[in-house]
Amino acid sequence: MRHSRRDYINYKNLTIEPISNGNAVAVGVILLIISLIIGGSDMKSDPKFESSYMYILIGMITLSRIILVPWIYKISKKVGKDEISWTIFGIIIPAITLIILGFSDLKVKSKVAMNIVNKKRTEFRNKTFILKHEINGNSELNKKIDEIKKSLNKELQNELKEYYA
Repeated sequence: MRHSRRDYINYKNLTIEPISNGNAVAVGVILLIISLIIGGSDMKSDPKFESSYMYILIGMITLSRIILVPWIYKISKKVGKDEISWTIFGIIIPAITLIILGFSDLKVKSKVAMNIVNKKRTEFRNKTFILKHEINGNSELNKKIDEIKKSLNKELQNELKEYYA
């Protein structure tokens, strides 16, 4: 069976824990709120605002895009999406792009591979759920969870390696 190049590259990054981009979601929501506040305010009708603050506002928008575009590129690459398309989308609408990418997990086209990943993730949740009820100490619990993570990640990588071989 022929697999896509992106899947072959991405399978090595798959783990039992979904990719988390909480910072991207937070920044996207903040940008969205700021743009809604500025867009809905009455400052635009003020002549002073039009002359002096408009340049500051345009500068802030441009600067935020310059800062956010490389970050959007890195996140889209991390989650296995098309970097160029998402970067262009990020230039046009950075807030919504960050929110969407922040909630995205690693993209793999193969349903069989995703079934393998989902099976291991479910196994991890079940094992850790049982552990949390059995063990009272935090440090002992964390050690056990780390051991389970390592073993399940190794099993996951081996199964995916066999599938993509």
